[in-house]
Amino acid sequence: MSHDSPLELAGQSYRLGQLDRAQGRAESAIDHFRRAIAIDPQFFEAYSNLGAVLSDQQRPLEALAVFQEVANRWPHVAELHFNLGNRYRALERTDEAISAYRRAMEIKPDFPSALQNLGTALQSLRRLEEAKDCYRRALALDPAFIKAEFNLAGVLQLERKLDEAQAAYEHCVSMQPDNAELHFYLGQCLQLQGKHQEAIGCYERAISLDGDYALAHYRRGTALLALGHFAEGWAEYEWRLKTVYATRPCPRPAANLKELRGQRVAVYAEWGFGDTLNFIRYVPLLEQFGAEVVVEAQPALVPLLEQSGFKQVVRFGSTIVPACDIQVPLLSLPRIFDTSLGTIPGDTPYLAANPALIQVWHERLKSFPGFKIGIHWEGSQAASSDGRTIPLREFEALTRVGDVTLVSLQQHDSTGDLAAIGKQLGILDFGDELDRAHGPFMDTAAIMKNLDLVVATDSSLVHLAGALNVPVWVALPCAPEWRFLTERDDSPWYPSMRLFRQSVWYQWGDIFQQMATALAGLVGARPGRL
Repeated sequence: MSHDSPLELAGQSYRLGQLDRAQGRAESAIDHFRRAIAIDPQFFEAYSNLGAVLSDQQRPLEALAVFQEVANRWPHVAELHFNLGNRYRALERTDEAISAYRRAMEIKPDFPSALQNLGTALQSLRRLEEAKDCYRRALALDPAFIKAEFNLAGVLQLERKLDEAQAAYEHCVSMQPDNAELHFYLGQCLQLQGKHQEAIGCYERAISLDGDYALAHYRRGTALLALGHFAEGWAEYEWRLKTVYATRPCPRPAANLKELRGQRVAVYAEWGFGDTLNFIRYVPLLEQFGAEVVVEAQPALVPLLEQSGFKQVVRFGSTIVPACDIQVPLLSLPRIFDTSLGTIPGDTPYLAANPALIQVWHERLKSFPGFKIGIHWEGSQAASSDGRTIPLREFEALTRVGDVTLVSLQQHDSTGDLAAIGKQLGILDFGDELDRAHGPFMDTAAIMKNLDLVVATDSSLVHLAGALNVPVWVALPCAPEWRFLTERDDSPWYPSMRLFRQSVWYQWGDIFQQMATALAGLVGARPGRL
C-alpha cells in the first residue's frame, strides 16, 4: 500500500510526462501533466510543459487555455503574461496580445523581450511609430538585443528612412557577421537606395554562408539585371523558382532553345499582368524556332492575347497543359534566348486592340478638345507599399500646359482621389464602363490607341501601352524594378516609352514638373505658360 503524499504523486506524474514528451509520446505526456495539475493545482512547471506540448501538437486553443489559467493563477508574474501574449499572437488575436504584453511590462518595466514582442504586434497593425518606440526602448535596456534592432531596421525601411535602416542592419551584421539572413536584408536595403553593386556584395556574402539561399541568389539576379549584366543576371534570376515567389513547382526548367525545338511547349505566366505583357513577346520567337506553344495565362489577359494573334492561349489550370511535352515559366524565356541589352526583342507593337472598339472610342473621344493624355496613378495593392502610388493631385501640373484633356484609365481608385478632385482637374472618367462589357484591358487598349500620350505609374498599363506602341511616360519611384535599369530615360523593351525617375522617396513634384516641361514642347505651349 502506497503512502506517497499528493505532492509526491504529482511529481511522479510530472516526471512521467517529461519522459513521454522526450520520447515523442505526446498524448501520454499530456495525460500525465494534466494528472499532475489535478493533484496539485499550484504545480507551475506542469502547466508550462502542458502548454508547450499542446502547442507542439498544433492544438492552439487548448494551449491558450492553459496559458490563460497560469496567468490567472499567478497574476503578478510578468513572464506568464508575456507567454500568454505570445499565444495570442500565434492565434492572430493581436489586440489581446498587446494587452498581455502591456500587463507584463506594468509588472516588470525592464522587460526587453516584452517590449520587442509588443513592437511586432503593433507593427502588424501598421502602428509604426509605437512599434519603433518599443524597439528603441528594448534596445535602451539591452543594446545587444539583435532582434529588436533588426525589427527596427525593418520599420525604418518600410518608411523609406533608408539611411537609418542601413545603419541598423549594419549594426546587426556587426553583432552576427556569420548570419546569412542579416547580410541579405542589408543587401535589400542597399538595393532600395539604388546601391546595386553594394547590394550584390551583401547577397554574395549571404550566399557564401549559405550556398542554397534562394532569395539571396534571386535578389542578386535582380541587382545584376538592373545594372545590365544580363548573362549572369538571368542565371541568378532562375533562383526565383526556388523561393516563396514561385507560382508552381518547376523542377527542371529548359536549359536552352535546342531542348524546345519541335516540342509542344506550355509557357505559363508567373506573376502580375505587367510581367506577362512584358515577356509575352518571346512566344512568337519560340514558335519561329519550331516549337508549338500553348500560353497558360491569367484569365483576365486571355481576350487581349487572343485579339493580339497568339494562337493557343488558355486560362490557368487548363487540362491542355499537362499534355504538353515541357512546361516553361514565361520569365525564363529571356535566359533561354540568351538575351543581352543589345538583343532584347524590342519590336512593337506585339499586342493589338480590337479595331471595332478603337473606332467606338474614337467616336466617343473625338469631341473632347486638345492633347489627350491617359493617366493611371495606382497599380496593384502592393504598389501602395512600395512607393508606386502617385497622389492624383500631382497630375495637375500637366493640365497647366495648355489645351490638354486628362482621361482616367484608373479602375480601382483606393485613394478616393478621383472622386475628390477629378472634376476640379477636368479629368474624363468613364467609370464602370471601362473593360466591363468587352473584357479586361480591351476598352483600355482601344482608348490608348486614341490617345496622344499615356502618363502612369509603374503598373501593368505602362507595359500595355508600350506593347501597343503608344507613347507612354512612366513615373518611377526611387528604386524601380530591374527592367527599368538605372539612370537612363528610355527603355530597351519599349521604343515608345520614356522614363522619369524620382530622386527622393514619395516626392513626385520634380518628376511632374519635368513632364510638364517636356509636354509643353509636344503641345506647343508658349514659353512661360507653366
